[in-house]
Amino acid sequence: MSLNKIGEIKSAQGDLAGAMAAYEEGRKVRECLAAADPSNTGWQVDLARSLARTALAMSKTAPAETAARLARAVAILQPLDQAGRLNAQDHTMLKMLLELAADGKSEPVNPAAGN
Repeated sequence: MSLNKIGEIKSAQGDLAGAMAAYEEGRKVRECLAAADPSNTGWQVDLARSLARTALAMSKTAPAETAARLARAVAILQPLDQAGRLNAQDHTMLKMLLELAADGKSEPVNPAAGN
């Protein structure tokens, strides 16, 4: 079972601290993978998705960190999009993250879609 699934289960059970811990552990793994091979589009997208997921999980308790993580996810995805390296689903995620960043909100995106 992936750390994201564990986080989703814990969140559904009302264990938000446990969910955040699982999401954070998964994000740290993705940070290492993305740093190890910056040319790997899949790992970069996974990191952006993980940043968005953790941002949403902390949106009510840490708005500044939420904004920073969403901005970082966008910063990862935009160059990939400009280079034509995002699939349609990831392009849609980028559009939603841009809307969230512009609105200063953290609700309507589901970065887990497709994973």
